[in-house]
Amino acid sequence: MRSNKFWLIVLCGVVIVSAITAFLLSRTPVAYARIYQDGELTVTVNLTDVPDAYMFGTTGTYGKNVINVDKGRIRIISADCPDWICVRQGWVSSGLVPIVCLPNRLVIILDDGSGNIGVDAVVG
Repeated sequence: MRSNKFWLIVLCGVVIVSAITAFLLSRTPVAYARIYQDGELTVTVNLTDVPDAYMFGTTGTYGKNVINVDKGRIRIISADCPDWICVRQGWVSSGLVPIVCLPNRLVIILDDGSGNIGVDAVVG
């Protein structure tokens, strides 16, 4: 029977390798933000060619959102939905987590230009 110290070292090694892998996978460069309103693509923003930060609004059947774009990142700064979860999410610069304003049916997905948003699941 192996000692507890051995299993602690093995566990620490697995945690370190997992953390490094997650960090490297999350560094997928994004180039585009695709904004969907009511399930339809309405705006595509090239995040690599943003000289200065800017804002624009979207209006759908269910509400309005104001979107802020900066080089390599995007966020929603205002929404007329009741919960403001999308506003509280803040800046997004990785394709791993989309921005979703469910009451206004707005979704912002970041990808690398080929439609690849990175790892969406890990099976072990």
